[in-house]
Amino acid sequence: MTNARYLLIYLFTILLSFSAIAQQRPKAEPATTNRIDELLNKIDTLHTSHTDSALQLALYTLELSQKIGYQHGEVATMNFLAEIYWEKTELKTALDYADRAKVKAQKQKDNKAYADALLIIGKIYTDLGDYNKSADLNYEALRIFDKLADQEGSSRALNRIGYVYFEQGNYTKALEYYSQSLEIARKIDDQVGISRGLNNVAACHGIVGNLEQCEHYIRQALAISSQLGQKLMMGINYLNLGLLSQDSKNYDTAYFYLQKAAIIFTEQNNVPKLTSVYLSLSEYYKELRDFPKALEYANRAWNEGTLHKLKKAKYEAAGQLHAIYLLQDDLVNAYKYSTLQFQMKDSLEIERSMTRLSQLEMMYDFEKQQSAEQLSQQAREFTLILVVTVLISMLILFIVVLMARHRLRAKNAIILQKQLENDIDSKNKELTANVMALMRKNETLSDIAGKLMEIRDEAVKEETKFAIKKIAVDLQKTTDDEIWKEFEVRFMQVHHEFYQKIISQFPNLTPAEQRLCAFLRLNMTSKEISELTGQRTGTLEIARSRLRKKLGIANTQTNLVTFLSQI
Repeated sequence: MTNARYLLIYLFTILLSFSAIAQQRPKAEPATTNRIDELLNKIDTLHTSHTDSALQLALYTLELSQKIGYQHGEVATMNFLAEIYWEKTELKTALDYADRAKVKAQKQKDNKAYADALLIIGKIYTDLGDYNKSADLNYEALRIFDKLADQEGSSRALNRIGYVYFEQGNYTKALEYYSQSLEIARKIDDQVGISRGLNNVAACHGIVGNLEQCEHYIRQALAISSQLGQKLMMGINYLNLGLLSQDSKNYDTAYFYLQKAAIIFTEQNNVPKLTSVYLSLSEYYKELRDFPKALEYANRAWNEGTLHKLKKAKYEAAGQLHAIYLLQDDLVNAYKYSTLQFQMKDSLEIERSMTRLSQLEMMYDFEKQQSAEQLSQQAREFTLILVVTVLISMLILFIVVLMARHRLRAKNAIILQKQLENDIDSKNKELTANVMALMRKNETLSDIAGKLMEIRDEAVKEETKFAIKKIAVDLQKTTDDEIWKEFEVRFMQVHHEFYQKIISQFPNLTPAEQRLCAFLRLNMTSKEISELTGQRTGTLEIARSRLRKKLGIANTQTNLVTFLSQI
């Protein structure tokens, strides 16, 4: 009858749980990043009190995040799922979500989410017994949180390091790190972190026998858990206070706390914790020599363990039943449960071996996957380096080719310029030679004109004198015109742009001044110009002075020939 009643209570609790899950799943509505952030906050609140509801909500939020491509929401939800599955002791699933979150966070350069994933993976490695790997991950997360100045994250990382030491039995170091975590949580007024730290510090004191200190910290943790509405944590606090009171022989107080823990674990549908309370109440009644009650709670633990396949709970319940029947001198039942316990011990040992083997296999698969990811990452990095190297090499080659072409062009330009200068120099020499020939021709013609004038003076008739003079004058005029035309033609062949430039820059120059500029451009002296043109050198000096004024270089030290050679 009693068992049936508790079975009905249990089924009713399951129905309530499913009802709560249905209520937590949001109604269909357009997904936005703000909406997903709201759901993440809700998951954070739920996962410490309603694990199943938090799980359903997290799966729904992950689906929404993936649907709209909200990567931050996707990574954060995966971390929550990893945490929830860890609490449900489904380590393989927890590890899968944590690793996916780690990879995505690393790609997104979301350092906080990456460090959160490391802490969860480290926690799983602690449960698998690989403490060195767990410590490495936790310290890496701690360094990231410290660099980000994320004190809440640093507090959690210190707590995880303390957990590694606690699991190894080094309670002094565990207490050291738990205390550091608690100190930071208090500093930033992180109530969840304070509650967590107080529980862990209490565990360290309790395991070494400092029961007063243990109770002190548990009561502080209970006050915060109650304030935050963390039902599961409150149940654990009550259970621990009940056990402490029982050890201190404060039976009334022990019963009070154990009953409160039983109510909470029933509401939370946390069967493993509920069976622990039943076993504690059985021990409580056994110490009071109330064997019927002791048997009742031991049987409840046995029945819950059988119904939910909790082998460890059944094993402990069999031991409790054996002890109670032995105290009652009921040797038949005592032997019965002793035999059952012995059989379950072998089964538990085999199961532990199989679980450990499964855990080792999971660790192997995970590390193999990690190695594959690292190799893949290295391959991607190598490919990137190779591509960058090729691009840089091509760029360097391109620059070298450009520089070579530039140098070749510059060299060719220098050669061409040199060639042009040589050509101009050669033509200038040729032009100068032609000018000198013209000068000699002019002198010859002048001599002929002079001799004609002498013949004119000796002539008798006036008609003869007039004719001879006319011939001499015409000869001199024709010679001057032809000489200048021939000079101008030859000069234009060598310096074809000179006249254009000088006329465009100095349009007020007369033809005679233009002619003088041409002579000076050939670096001819006043004497040479005088011999060629028949002008006196004094006249030419005056013409040069006037030319300097028109060129705008009067009253300066600028050389006239140099100035004209630069035009």
